[in-house]
Amino acid sequence: MTEPNKRAAAVSLVENDQGDLLLVWNRRYSGWTLPGGLVEDGEVPIDAQARELREETSLETSSSSLVYSAPTERVIGDHRANVVYVFRVAATGEAREMEHGCPIMWASRETVLRICPFRDFYRRMFDVLER
Repeated sequence: MTEPNKRAAAVSLVENDQGDLLLVWNRRYSGWTLPGGLVEDGEVPIDAQARELREETSLETSSSSLVYSAPTERVIGDHRANVVYVFRVAATGEAREMEHGCPIMWASRETVLRICPFRDFYRRMFDVLER
């Protein structure tokens, strides 16, 4: 899915029954983000999505589908990833804080766009998903 010289990130878009999105406190960016992280060497984005979701929230991915991908050079300042793959996820289990100091919360799309450091990326993603 990614070229060898590209660094990719995989992100989970998890909604509850009220339509709120699952967020995790991201210490690196000092803000709330969708669960996710870098794709490791030898890993494909869909596997990274499931791993990151489990590591950050304890949720297990029961199904996921790629709903959005975009380059990051205009969006994320430090270029840790060149491209971000966003997967809509159905998950099982109870979401909880897995890493001390990185709590989880559920938030509306409006709140996500107000409080998240990647709000511009998320805004573009929401625009595509609403078409």
